Amino acid sequence: MVRFEISLRLLFLSHSDDVVMAERRRRRYSTASFHATSRFPDEFHGSGGVTGVTSLLPVGEEGVVAGDKIGSLRIFESSLDDDADDTPRPAAASFCQSINGETSRPSPIFSLDCAADKQQIFSGAGDRYVSVWEKEDKNWFCVQKLGPHTGWVRDVLFIKQTCRLHSIGCNCIETWKPSGDGKWENEKTSQIESSPSNGATLSSDLLCLSLFEEPYFLAGGVDGRLHLWNSSSMGSPVRSMPTHEGRVNAIEYCTSGLIFTAGNDNKVKCWKYFVKEGCLESVAEFDLQESRVTSLSSVRLGSCDDYLFCGTNMGEVALLCLKKGSDALNLVTLFQIAQRPMIHSICVKTEDKPSLWIGHSNGLSVFSLASLTNLESMKSH
Repeated sequence: MVRFEISLRLLFLSHSDDVVMAERRRRRYSTASFHATSRFPDEFHGSGGVTGVTSLLPVGEEGVVAGDKIGSLRIFESSLDDDADDTPRPAAASFCQSINGETSRPSPIFSLDCAADKQQIFSGAGDRYVSVWEKEDKNWFCVQKLGPHTGWVRDVLFIKQTCRLHSIGCNCIETWKPSGDGKWENEKTSQIESSPSNGATLSSDLLCLSLFEEPYFLAGGVDGRLHLWNSSSMGSPVRSMPTHEGRVNAIEYCTSGLIFTAGNDNKVKCWKYFVKEGCLESVAEFDLQESRVTSLSSVRLGSCDDYLFCGTNMGEVALLCLKKGSDALNLVTLFQIAQRPMIHSICVKTEDKPSLWIGHSNGLSVFSLASLTNLESMKSH
């Protein structure tokens, strides 16, 4: 049995900074050791938790940006040293409550992405707008709001190759392009139609976006389907394929051509899409089978193509590995965050010392991944 050691640093928990190991008597997985070094309970006090987390690496910074339920962004330095005093600390804070003198109602930030070339952060929120942020004097300010969308902006996706920003509201995908004055303007609106004959429910609302092979990207939604889009033409999806029984909550694509999806059916599935043939092939799947009320809410790849972190609506975090020469996803380790908060977002940082950032309904938890090198040996066991 491989020992997978994780040293834990918890931030922004209002009552407890401990982590509870999940009991899984019917499964075999490696042990994990946890140590809570510090916490900052006041940073997100009254915010209702962190709903979005992403890396700032695309805009040239080694930090992490986190958004909460009241529409505020906080930027964190991401250095993780052995000394507890060097735990990541907030470097800047901004509140998206005004633009051009107009005050907006605070809304939860559901999604985040960055544009490297334009040095911008995009946040999708419950006010049906995408907020565009730019940095000035070490602080980030909202310079433009894109919308309104037909519903909450559940996800945003910036594609560097086409310099296009895609955002979803209900069953529509809005495509934005840069204009001559440096602002963003709407280029087109694409819509998903309901398809009961294709095993879909009456709702075709979208929930998540992911990069795919250029010029394609992926979208998943309430009806359990995975949609493949051509970012050059848009209009209607190239293909729509049933994948989960219930919602597709998260999608992750890796450079080896594999697609990972997480759904309300408590399953993580691995797919291979063949563009020329236009077919989606199931490669592997993992069923958490913890309880009927548990669903997988997020999924994020690590530094290589064949392991990933998954979060649930009950505060569980699972590390899965796609074993070489196998068609199965193997559980490496599984643990719970104290008080079982819903996990909204996961960010994996691999620069210098690897770290795992988890945004959830109680705040933000940061894990130092000290033994990721052990994963290479796990794949062959």
